[in-house]
Amino acid sequence: MNAPELPEDVGRAVDKYVAADVFNGQDERDAALPTIIVALEQHAVQLLSLVVHLEGPLNDTGNAQGRRQATMLLAECLRSASQLPLNFKHAQTFVTFFASKLADWQCVEGSLNGLLVLFEKHGPLLRPLEGSDDSPQNHVTVEVLRSIFTNVHTPSHTQPIRKATIDCVRLLLQSWSGEVKSLGATLGDGVSGIIEDERDPRNLLLCFQISKILVEDFAECVTDATLKATFETLTSYFPITFEPPKDDKWGITAEHLRTGLNQALAASPRYADLLLPLLMLNAQDDSESTITQALDLAAFCLEQYGPDVARRQLRVALNTARDEAGRGKTPSTGDFATFVLRSLTVAMQNVPPGLTPHWLSRDVDGFIKALAQGVAQAQVGAQLLLQATASAHPILLERSWSVALGVLLIEPVEGGPVTDKTLPLEALNFISNLLKLVEEDIASGRKSVAVRQLKAALANILATLRSCQSDGTYTREKEEPLACAPEPSKIGKCIELLGRLCQLVGEANSQDAFQALHLMLLLPTAPTGNDVEAWAGQWRETLSSADIDDPRAVALATAVGDVIARQPARASEAAPSLLAATEGAREVRSRLPRALPRLLACAAVSLTPNTEVTSGNDTASATSAQAQQTAGELLERAATFVRPPRDGTATPSVDNVEAIEGLAAALECSAVAPAAVALAASRLARALQLPQELPQLSAGLEAESNSSVLAVRVAAIRRLVRILSNKLPASEAASLQKQVFDSVAQACKEEVVANVMTRIALVPAALPEAAEKNWELCMEVLPGICSCITREQQSQGLEGLALEALEALVEACPKANVEGLLERLRSMFGSMLANKQVEEQGSPSLAAARGATCCWAATVAALLRRGGFASPVASFLEALLSLLDSGAPAARFIPQAFRVLLPPHFSGANNDGASAQAAAAPLSKTTLPPLALQQLSLTTLPLLVDRAKTAAADITAAASLPAATNRAALESAVALLSALPTEVACGDCGDSLRWCTLAGLARLQEDNSNSTASPAETGEKATFAVQVLQLLLRAASRSAAWVEDELHTVVAVLTGVGCKHIVPLVRLASAQALLFLVKSSHGHLVPFKKQIQAATKRLVEDRRREVRLVGVACLNAWHCGIPGG
Repeated sequence: MNAPELPEDVGRAVDKYVAADVFNGQDERDAALPTIIVALEQHAVQLLSLVVHLEGPLNDTGNAQGRRQATMLLAECLRSASQLPLNFKHAQTFVTFFASKLADWQCVEGSLNGLLVLFEKHGPLLRPLEGSDDSPQNHVTVEVLRSIFTNVHTPSHTQPIRKATIDCVRLLLQSWSGEVKSLGATLGDGVSGIIEDERDPRNLLLCFQISKILVEDFAECVTDATLKATFETLTSYFPITFEPPKDDKWGITAEHLRTGLNQALAASPRYADLLLPLLMLNAQDDSESTITQALDLAAFCLEQYGPDVARRQLRVALNTARDEAGRGKTPSTGDFATFVLRSLTVAMQNVPPGLTPHWLSRDVDGFIKALAQGVAQAQVGAQLLLQATASAHPILLERSWSVALGVLLIEPVEGGPVTDKTLPLEALNFISNLLKLVEEDIASGRKSVAVRQLKAALANILATLRSCQSDGTYTREKEEPLACAPEPSKIGKCIELLGRLCQLVGEANSQDAFQALHLMLLLPTAPTGNDVEAWAGQWRETLSSADIDDPRAVALATAVGDVIARQPARASEAAPSLLAATEGAREVRSRLPRALPRLLACAAVSLTPNTEVTSGNDTASATSAQAQQTAGELLERAATFVRPPRDGTATPSVDNVEAIEGLAAALECSAVAPAAVALAASRLARALQLPQELPQLSAGLEAESNSSVLAVRVAAIRRLVRILSNKLPASEAASLQKQVFDSVAQACKEEVVANVMTRIALVPAALPEAAEKNWELCMEVLPGICSCITREQQSQGLEGLALEALEALVEACPKANVEGLLERLRSMFGSMLANKQVEEQGSPSLAAARGATCCWAATVAALLRRGGFASPVASFLEALLSLLDSGAPAARFIPQAFRVLLPPHFSGANNDGASAQAAAAPLSKTTLPPLALQQLSLTTLPLLVDRAKTAAADITAAASLPAATNRAALESAVALLSALPTEVACGDCGDSLRWCTLAGLARLQEDNSNSTASPAETGEKATFAVQVLQLLLRAASRSAAWVEDELHTVVAVLTGVGCKHIVPLVRLASAQALLFLVKSSHGHLVPFKKQIQAATKRLVEDRRREVRLVGVACLNAWHCGIPGG
């Protein structure tokens, strides 16, 4: 070859690279390579000269290392030199050269790397010219693949070489498909051989990809024998049980491998006859994981193969599901149900409702009948499979319904109280689930199950209910009545089904069933003495002494209310009994008095006509007028449960909250025309004397009410006012909304806490409609609302309601008025936040500063929920954070501000009293959107943590500030971390969580030593303590390594201060954290044996039951895990 010699320094570098030891000479190669690459890129050396220089090592048969290193060097030069002036001839020559070197075992890696670089970077040079008559069989890519398949035994090489082989073949298959197809069956056989015996997960993912490409795009190159060989190779990896090694840097999981295998096997329906029998065999395995994987893979493949293949395989699939799940042989019943649903859904694709395919009777009908027999024998698996079958298609829903009910029916007892067939009580839950599918089908407009079938089911359910006697006996087929005492929940389910079927069969067909329900609940106004009345009377007597949460009474009241709300004829029948019931309602433990408001309102709305009716001479007008009058009486009676009646008689003793909820539900869930609902809402408003007596709705919200009770009452009142605002005619709705704000303004002037609470609680209910119509009216109450937050003598309930009202105003503010609202808030609170003479001015100024920070945070929370106000949010947050640096007394209140912004959530809070002191917000609030939380975690959290660390490190600087200011940054950071999702807090914010948790635990010990804290300070410290323990539990549950590293600190706090804290919720959280550590890190806790035993002894003797339960669990876990001796 004619080529200039290499420069001396380049030649030395080349020789050094080639001579370097294969195993220990990587550093030498790395040092020599840059000199060569720079010379090539600067065109100081030609690639041809490099090839000539390497001719000796490349052809030296006695120097295997030299041949390997020389080939690797050429590949590295092609890869690393970005500016190589190659032409078609150069590229083709190098490809041919590397392809020929594949026959040399030592040169395989370098040759494959070189081929990859050439095809990736210089592929266009190798493509034939347009219009060329060159045969694809003679193309260089064909020769390369043929050489790989012939000379490279992929399974025998190391992982990098196997990966390079797979990468090269995949690249040629994807980019040179037209040329490589000319290989024919050789291509299929070659690819099948490459993927054989691969075990590295990195390569395995690539093997799954090229096998998928092969059978999808090169099907004509895959013979049946090759397909079978490829199938056997792929299925040898099933089931996948891969577990990533600890500290795995590749990020490959078992799910990645399963997905790759699923896609490879689903690539061609030619696999179906081989795959489905194998998977059904694996579905009978003892391992739950194997069963789940087999069923998921089978369903996925059938979905990809299409309906024709699914129908061919359906019988085998359904029979396996029936044998395994239907007969209770497997723990994976739910997986089988999902598999049946997916398989039938695919098989029924393109089958229109109402057209029964011929194969259904052959493959599916027997399956449905067998499952129905299993349902009759109370087999849970059969129930789940039949529900899945019914969900797959409307035709299957109708068949499942008719077959199942036909099998389940029991012949009536001769001479018994009922003549219709009954259903077993054990099957009612299954029928309820099936009926839910029927309801969804009817709602979609299909009505696959005919009304006659529903009528028959209604008669059967009614007969089943009639067979249940109030004395606990239950008449069954050809048996004497047995005192089997059916469970109340089963009878409740029967009543529920009866009510739902009454609605489905329509008004014309529900009279008999509704009469039974009606008489079970209410006395008849005109008794007839028939058997139904006698039977219902016994039940009515029994239920009158039942608990208010008795499932039979609850189901009965719900069923009657739902039917009369949708069927005016039934409402007309029930109206006289309802009116009579209100005359004598008294305080009993039954459900009836509590259900009366909803029943009265439902009947009234159902009977209300679309327009006001005046008396007429014709029969229709007289009937409508009578219905209108009855509806008015019903509404008047319903209103007496919420406000005292006008004549001064005693109000029936009914829980006010439930009465309000009942009225709201009747208006909201009504199925009558909107005009009728509007008329009914107007009449109800008049009966409640609204809007004049609006404050009476919320009367009784004492300032010191339990926070959970307060939340329930306020939510019910707001719901009713909101629904009335939506349903009333426009003018009446406007008057109601105006009254809300007028009453708030008046109450704020009077400054009576009880009155202010009852008015402010209604503000969110009037928004956003009132803001859209009259924003100026809304702005008039803003100062009064804010003054409730900044006043000195503060009520926790009033403060929470006022903050909610403020947030509602900010969220409802019209976009054009937002800037004005924010400027108003800045002018009201800016000076309070910056005032450094607050402490000198006394406690009123301190209260104002605290209220200002809370109002500031409430504004930020509302803006974040609205979205689109990044600049104001940033400025408001900056103002809060700047307090930490300013030394202003208001800085101590920043943690409370962050708890307003991010309300703490503790499970069980306010239910058992354990968290009364720790609950920062008495009413539940809407959490911030995920995007807003992410923004706070990226921007605000680092600033808070930095300030907390600075305060902790710089004791001298901190000493000049109030003690509360020093802890403000830490408490605020903890509040923010507690509000983040666990995966975000423990992942992206893991370092901050670690520092804040450990610093918080240290603070918890410090706080416990201070016994002079006021009740308010105790509550704030308890909230902080529980949030710190929440963070600790989250980190431990995510297996954070630092938890075990810091066990000496963690255990000392949990077994010491945490288990002795005066607030029960802190003790509960400490016990939960200790229990988790005992379960997950028992061996590491042995050095702390004495502390843990003392702590568990203290926990099991705690005065709170919840703490004792966790303490017992912790004690058991500790002793069960201690090594013997």
